[in-house]
Order: sequence, then structure tokens, then C-alpha cells
Amino acid sequence: MPDNTPGARVDASGNPVLDPTKNVLDLVDAAVTRLNDLFEQEKDHRREIRSLEQEHKQEIGRLQRDLREAETARIDAIRAVDVGAVQRAAEVQADVATALANQVALSAETLRNTVSETATAGRRH
Repeated sequence: MPDNTPGARVDASGNPVLDPTKNVLDLVDAAVTRLNDLFEQEKDHRREIRSLEQEHKQEIGRLQRDLREAETARIDAIRAVDVGAVQRAAEVQADVATALANQVALSAETLRNTVSETATAGRRH
């Protein structure tokens, strides 16, 4: 037969019986607190990820700038070598032209002398 008298409830061993409503509410409150903590951690992680993504983008930008500068320096160095080679070729060409001009002048002088000697020898005979 159920005991309908007011007062503390006890089980068959005489131990007090807890109201399950309080226990359930405590468990729900603990679960909600845990969920709130997890949501906060997730927000923190998302902020950290965004920060890392931003740093990553900045680093990629720096690397791209460095790469462009290095490529520009490489091309400039190649151009400098090419300009030097063209200048050297022009110097060699000028030296060759001078040598040829001197040789032509010498050949012309030799030819004039030969013609003059031949003419002089021809008049003597």
C-alpha cells in the first residue's frame, strides 16, 4: 500500500529517496554548460583558423613579391650580359674594320708603288 503521508520519502531500506526532477535538471544544466563551452571553443578555433588563413595569405603575397623581384633581377642580369656581349662584339667589329682599313690602305700604297716602279722601269727601256 502506498504511503500518502507528507514528509521525507524513503526507500525500502530506509534511505531517503531523491526527487528525480532535481537530478534531471542538474544533468540537463551540466549538458547545456558543456555545449556552451564547446561552442565557445569552436568559436575560438574558427577565429584562430581565420587568423592563420590571413597570415598564410600574407606570406603567399610576400613570397610572390620576392619571386617577382628575383625573376626581375635574373632577367636584368641576363640583359646585362647580353648588352656586354653586344658591346664586345661592336668593339671586335670596330677593331676588324680598322685592321681591314689599314690593310686596304697598305695594299693601295703597295699597288701605287708597284705601278710607279713599273712605269719608271718602262720609261727607261
